[in-house]
Amino acid sequence: SATTSTISSSSLQNTNKDLLAAIQTTPNSPDWILAKIISYNKYTKIYTLSDEDMASNEIYTITERQVRPLQGSERTKWTKGDGIYAVYPDTTSFYPATMSRTQNGHVMVHFNDDWDASGVIHEKAIPMQHVMKAP
Repeated sequence: SATTSTISSSSLQNTNKDLLAAIQTTPNSPDWILAKIISYNKYTKIYTLSDEDMASNEIYTITERQVRPLQGSERTKWTKGDGIYAVYPDTTSFYPATMSRTQNGHVMVHFNDDWDASGVIHEKAIPMQHVMKAP
């Protein structure tokens, strides 16, 4: 019988109990959603993840090419004006945004095409673990 080695999210290199990731549910899709890593098989390079949308019980088993673990360490490399992807408030979907600044564990961003009735794009505070470099 074949044996596989599975790494649980608790043994991945991260101090957080719940390791989050941005995932493409369809290969090469422009759409990214927020998910929690359940496990990663280093031999098959397959992740098992659960959708972070509370209304969904979806479990995804996808290749590492469709997964971007969100460890937050790259945030120190961002500068004002950088193009990033961030989870839009009250959703689990990533949208293109422009980095403004960091403040109290959040990244302040301006989401592209998110202007109000007056044509103003307001800055939004996004938790650092919900932001990634533009894919």
